[in-house]
Amino acid sequence: MSFEIFGNDPCNPDKKKSLCDGDCSNNMWFVKGQCRLDQLLYDQVYFILQKNPNAKHDLLKITTDEKLRWMANTTRLVQSTIQEDIRPYNVINNPRNTLPFYTLFRGNVGGNAGTAPKKK
Repeated sequence: MSFEIFGNDPCNPDKKKSLCDGDCSNNMWFVKGQCRLDQLLYDQVYFILQKNPNAKHDLLKITTDEKLRWMANTTRLVQSTIQEDIRPYNVINNPRNTLPFYTLFRGNVGGNAGTAPKKK
């Protein structure tokens, strides 16, 4: 099953019936007593589904709209390029696996953080 969805179309054009007809408790699509799906375009929902890991689960829980459920099931999560760049940085600069650079100034080249070689 597929739908013809235009990105700049509103998810709920008539606004007479809310799209949030499921479980609204603790849901990112239902904030301060308002259904966010009623206010968004399909493009915006698609972008949120790509970026937020909780969006799919919450969307399937809150709505029975077939287009939105199809969108939630077919949209893949895309990680941010910033997060992809931070991951190798954190592996390389993990403070548990490295010594602070200033230990070299104190003559520590042996790999122990607390001891420097004794002078003879």
